[in-house]
Amino acid sequence: MNVNRLGMPPRSRDQQLRGALLRFGYIYAVLLVALPIVLLFLFMNPIYWWWFDQFRRPAVEREFGFQTEIREVVLSSGGRSRRLIITQVVPGGRFDRAGAKPGDVVACLYHGDPDFWSRLLIALEGYETEIRLLGSNDVAKGCEAARRIRFEGRSITGSGEPQNKGMKLTSVEHIGRSQLIPSVSPTKGA
Repeated sequence: MNVNRLGMPPRSRDQQLRGALLRFGYIYAVLLVALPIVLLFLFMNPIYWWWFDQFRRPAVEREFGFQTEIREVVLSSGGRSRRLIITQVVPGGRFDRAGAKPGDVVACLYHGDPDFWSRLLIALEGYETEIRLLGSNDVAKGCEAARRIRFEGRSITGSGEPQNKGMKLTSVEHIGRSQLIPSVSPTKGA
């Protein structure tokens, strides 16, 4: 009887072909499932910000009454940087009422532009938030010259109360996310 190096009988060509197809099938299945998940994980942030710029940002700008653009500015250190600039403020809009002016530079936020947009989304959810803006002539002075602009949360329900009444804010505002949990009170008679 013929045996291979492992001491097993040799496999026929048919068995070898089935084994190769089975291994190829396993590899193909793993790649078919794992590769899209890995690619989604790697490109999730750029995909989200592309979607945000195309769809959500224009809606937020309309809601608050302003428009933005990324432009190069001269910093206090003398260097140059690309910053988010408010290019237009709609008269009577929320930004106009808060004191924002065309040419103001979004500044002094820990996470940069995403923090700016997150704070505005928080205000749309019905919570108070604050942003800091530098006048176009104050960019070289740095954060000390920034104006604080507060937005009161608006009521979506129309009852004068935030839409998440009965919930408490559990995350820190500067993170830019609001994570809500229901208020829990002890039951009587338990």
